[in-house]
Amino acid sequence: MFLSRTLQPIKFIFVSIGALCLFAFAQNAFAVGGMLTVQQISNTTVLGTWVLTTPDGKTYADHRGEYIQKIEQVVGGTYSIVVNEPQKAKTSIVVRKSNNEIIRSVEGTHLSFTVAGGEAIRIEITYRYFGTITIDSEPSGQDIVLRGNNLYELKGVTPVTFTDVPPMYYSAEYGLLDECITPRKQSRVLAPNERIDFIGVYRCGDDAVFEEPEPEPRLPSPKLMNVSLQSNQNEVLPGGIVRYTLTVKNLDRTTHSNLLASVQFDPRKGYVSGVRDSGRIFHDDLLVWNVPTLYAGQTWTTRFNMQINDGLSSGHKITMTTRIEGSNLVEAGMYERELTHTVGVITILPATGWRADVLFILLLTAVSLPLAYSIRRRQFVVIKTV
Repeated sequence: MFLSRTLQPIKFIFVSIGALCLFAFAQNAFAVGGMLTVQQISNTTVLGTWVLTTPDGKTYADHRGEYIQKIEQVVGGTYSIVVNEPQKAKTSIVVRKSNNEIIRSVEGTHLSFTVAGGEAIRIEITYRYFGTITIDSEPSGQDIVLRGNNLYELKGVTPVTFTDVPPMYYSAEYGLLDECITPRKQSRVLAPNERIDFIGVYRCGDDAVFEEPEPEPRLPSPKLMNVSLQSNQNEVLPGGIVRYTLTVKNLDRTTHSNLLASVQFDPRKGYVSGVRDSGRIFHDDLLVWNVPTLYAGQTWTTRFNMQINDGLSSGHKITMTTRIEGSNLVEAGMYERELTHTVGVITILPATGWRADVLFILLLTAVSLPLAYSIRRRQFVVIKTV
C-alpha cells in the first residue's frame, strides 16, 4: 500500500512529462512548414486583387487590395495565382524562397509554380507605371524643379523630359532670370502611363506684351484627411478581447460631408462585437460607418471590440485595414478615392521557447520526484501597428 502511494505521484510526473514532450514535438513539427505570403508592391496607393489556388484545390482571394497577406502553411505541389491589375499598370509576379532564391517569375498577371512542402514562400506582385513629363521654357536653358510630393523631387534645365515617373499631382517651378518676370508655378495631374507638358514664358524688357497662357483646368478641391486604427493593449491571450479605436480627422479648413469609414477583418481569426455609432457589419468581414459631416479640424472617433479566436496558434498574423472613402481625397500628393491604414495582430510564443521549458521541467523532476508539477503555458498575441 505504501509503495503504491509512493509510486502514484511518480507515475503522474512521467505522464505529465510525456504529454509535454508530445506537445513540444508536435509543435516543432508544425513549425517545420513555412508560411505562404502574398505581397503587393506599388509606387502608388492603388493595388490590385488576386485569386490563389493551392495544390489541394483550396482557393484564397483578396477582393479589397491588401498590401500583404499570410495564407497558410506551404504544402508540396503546384500553385497558381491570377491577378486583376489596376488600370494601366504593368504587372510582374515573382515567387521567392525564404533565402530570396527565385522559383519562378513572369511579366503578366498569371503564374503557376511548383514547390516542395515545408518551405517558406513569398509571392511578390509588383505594379509599375511609365508616365512622361516634359518641361520647356522661352527662352530655353532655365533651371526648373518638378515636385510630386514632399519626398519626390526632380531637377533639370529646359528643355527636359522625365520618363518612368509615377502617377500623381505634379508642380513645375521655374528659376529666376535677370530682368525678367518668372513664369508662374504650373500644376497638372499625371494619369498612369500618360504624358503631360509644361511650358513657361519669361517676360523680359519692354518688348511686346505677351499673351496670357491658357488658364489651367480647375481641379476639384482636395480633401485632406487622416485615418488611423489603434488597439488598447500590446498583449492578449487567445480568447481574450482587444478594444479598437477608429479615428478620422479632417485636416482641412473646410467642412467635408458624405464620407464612409470602414474596417476589414478576417472573421476566422476573431469575433467583432460592441460596434457603436450605427456601424454595420457586411459579408461577415467588413464594418462600415457613415460620417455625414466633419467640420474643419474635427475628429470623428468610434470603438469596437474583437474577441481573439481560442484556437489561434503561434505564428498567425491578423491584419485589419481601415479606409475612409469619398471624392477628391488626397494622400501622398495624389488624388485617391480612398485612404487606407493597416494594423496587425501577431501571435508569438514566450521568449524562453519550448526546449528551455522541457529542460526546466526535467531538472525539477530530478530534484524532487515525489512532487507533481502542473505547468500551464500561455501563448500571447502581440498587437502592433505595421
